[in-house]
Amino acid sequence: PAEEPGHDPIDTVVGISINGIVFAQETAKNLGAEVAILRNIEGGPGQGALSDKYGRVSGKRVAIIDDVLSSGVTMSRTIEAVRHAGGTPVLAVVLVNKTMRNEIDNVPLRGIIRAVPV
Repeated sequence: PAEEPGHDPIDTVVGISINGIVFAQETAKNLGAEVAILRNIEGGPGQGALSDKYGRVSGKRVAIIDDVLSSGVTMSRTIEAVRHAGGTPVLAVVLVNKTMRNEIDNVPLRGIIRAVPV
């Protein structure tokens, strides 16, 4: 598992399909962690399920990656899915955070870019 001094390891990186997958794959590779995918199913925002064809989250410390956070519904439902599957979400990362939030469902939220109206 990925480990830095002073930080607990990330065991699995979950990518939210479609746009979060490539970022999750590269991040997991660089961290030496597994990759898991939340795939979309028909329905509104945040309607998805963890794919059983990739890494598992049960008993793992999990980082979740997506491209953009707007309402937070998709990220929130992904956090819920990870918890339901027995994983512990420890970090949520997005390329663009369109909110003023720094955490979501008690999980730290980090964005590369924060784009909010002024």
